[in-house]
Amino acid sequence: MVAPPTRCIFCNGVPLNEEHVLGKWSKRFVPRTMPNYKQLQAIQHATQSDFKVRHRAGDPRSLKVTCVCFKCNSGWMNAIQDAMKPYGIAMALGKTIKLDPKAQLAIATWSAMVTMTAEYDHPFTVAVPQGDKDFFYKNKYPPPSFRIWIGHLPPEEKWANWARHPFAIKEEEDATPGGALAHLNSVTSTHVLGQFFVHILSCPDPGILHRWHLPISVAGCLIQIWPLIHGDIFSPPLRRLTTETASITAAAFFDFLVRSRRLSRIKQGLDPNG
Repeated sequence: MVAPPTRCIFCNGVPLNEEHVLGKWSKRFVPRTMPNYKQLQAIQHATQSDFKVRHRAGDPRSLKVTCVCFKCNSGWMNAIQDAMKPYGIAMALGKTIKLDPKAQLAIATWSAMVTMTAEYDHPFTVAVPQGDKDFFYKNKYPPPSFRIWIGHLPPEEKWANWARHPFAIKEEEDATPGGALAHLNSVTSTHVLGQFFVHILSCPDPGILHRWHLPISVAGCLIQIWPLIHGDIFSPPLRRLTTETASITAAAFFDFLVRSRRLSRIKQGLDPNG
């Protein structure tokens, strides 16, 4: 178990204070109506998976973490929340909106910040490398190791508020107990804010990051806004997500890595079920 941070993950400053991951601005447009919720945690090992269900008080959209200092939180991070607000409101309410490159950058930057801060709800599974957080702090836009897609999940489709899959991607396997947890360096983070759906992938391997593609069944439901900043685009996409396609999206990269590992073990003559 890794201890929670004692210094700001961005500037290394102190003291730390609580950060509203999704931003307090969203509360008015996406009311926090859940008195409590369940949170599933799963760790997949070579031969089995461990599951744990946590019962937590409050609404998951009000998630707060303690990983940044007051200066960052009330300064440049607050500016990122403010830049996201007009677009976030429209997308959370399912309104049609034109997104020029400036708007896409604002959304992508906010999404990267959410990914980097939200994972400190589980400090022992932090997967975004510190170098990426340093890059983000210096430049105030997502690092090149990120890809980000947006979509629309209608209110009648019921899905989780947040799904996260951290991974350790290495050239050689670490067979020691907890070896993968000690080398986490990649993650997918999928968030739902009202009708706004955003899927983020962080991976330090450029070959894997850019060669991988979303499944055909969901590709038309999502628009990539980072790193390929388009001309003007419109949200929501023509195809809406469903409960099924939202689940497929959230787990797609995880499933890809599981299949890749299995094929690699087969080629090496190892147990194909490992």
